[in-house]
Amino acid sequence: MRRAAPTGLRPPAPRRSSCATHCGCRLPQLPVSQVAPPVDFHIGDVIRLRKPHPCKGFDWTVVRIGADIGLHCTTCGRRVLLSRSVVERRLKSFVARPDFHEPFDGADALRGLEPLAPPGAE
Repeated sequence: MRRAAPTGLRPPAPRRSSCATHCGCRLPQLPVSQVAPPVDFHIGDVIRLRKPHPCKGFDWTVVRIGADIGLHCTTCGRRVLLSRSVVERRLKSFVARPDFHEPFDGADALRGLEPLAPPGAE
């Protein structure tokens, strides 16, 4: 068996992917981002979003609040349901806010109520 004559060149080293390389330098520590509190929406608020609705309207009335926000277009009357994060991201400004918002007391509001009787029981 005969060997090839040595050329003096080394065989190429296996290539490492760019994500596997380490430059050896330390990246500066980034500040910990502050999580913004959720926007306080109330039923009846009129908000302006960044992009227009296909009817060319920018203003929406809040009709439902929760993990999803129900919006009613003030121009064409269309009703849509968007996630809270999407509405908060697209929110440009509040156009109008009702003067009085009823606070929700949660369980405290339900304490004095009597339970409903089952149907047929008297």
